[in-house]
Amino acid sequence: MTFLRQDGDLISAPFGGNVINRGQLVTVDAAGNAKAAEAGAKPFLGVAMENTGGLIKNEVRVYRTGVFQLAIDAVAAADLGKAVAIATSDKVTTTVSGTAPAIGQIVEVIDNKTVGVRLS
Repeated sequence: MTFLRQDGDLISAPFGGNVINRGQLVTVDAAGNAKAAEAGAKPFLGVAMENTGGLIKNEVRVYRTGVFQLAIDAVAAADLGKAVAIATSDKVTTTVSGTAPAIGQIVEVIDNKTVGVRLS
């Protein structure tokens, strides 16, 4: 038997007919396909490496780890280190709950509307 391993930093996931743009947060829909994220307690996959438009194979590559610049409604220096949840497919929030689980942590405050988030 051949032993196969990948580091997990970059994974591929089927996307069905869902439209996903590069850099969007990606979750799993009810059918088990990757989709552009929306707020709610759906399984989080990561950040899309590519657009789904034009892909020949029904798989999108998604980063599972790393630090990504993401939008946020408002942020202050005191928010550094706070956990974040999905607000939209391209925005996070510091409001974390059972219906909005943490997906990462603020590791950099870039400006009052942009943060660096390390995925968890």
